[in-house]
This record gives sequence, C-alpha cells and structure tokens, in this order.
Amino acid sequence: MKTKHVFLISFSLPVLYSFSWHVARYLNWNLSTDFNIPSFFFLILAMPWTLLAIEAGEFAKSIFGIGARNVVTIFMAGLGFALNVTFVKICVYWLINKYRGLNT
Repeated sequence: MKTKHVFLISFSLPVLYSFSWHVARYLNWNLSTDFNIPSFFFLILAMPWTLLAIEAGEFAKSIFGIGARNVVTIFMAGLGFALNVTFVKICVYWLINKYRGLNT
C-alpha cells in the first residue's frame, strides 16, 4: 500500500470516529462512555502530537469556544496519529529492505 494511502486512512479513522462521537453527543443520544474508549487510544497512539493538539485546542477554546477546541483537537490528534502510523510503516519497510539486502 502506498504511503499516501496509509496516511489518509490513518488520518480519517480517528477523525471520523471522533466526529461521529461528538455528533451523537450533540444529538443527545444516550451512549455509554465506553464507546469513547477508542478515542483515548487514538490520543495515546498520537503522542507526542497530542500534547500540541491539546495546547492548540485550549487556545482555540479561549478565542472561539468549546466547539472550536473539539475540532482543532480532533484534527491535530488525527494528524499526529497519521504521522506516527506513516512513520512506522516507512521504518518497517526500510528494515525489511535492509534485511533482504543482507540475505542476498
């Protein structure tokens, strides 16, 4: 799979999940908070970019309100998750190619 596709898929997964969670909360659907556990794991897997996303989200909240904070945090955490996944993919492919080169 191309690196661009890995980046786009890994960016869209947390963004779509988080937006659907916030839309469901906005529509007052009675969802258990257990459904938001994957968002926590997306934030953990997006480290260290999550720290920057939280800071930028708080800055956006002070200017535009809580809705802007959610949007900024979701997009930046999704971007961080996508960067981390893409970096891991590049490293794994590099190691595989290096290992293949040693065995020939």
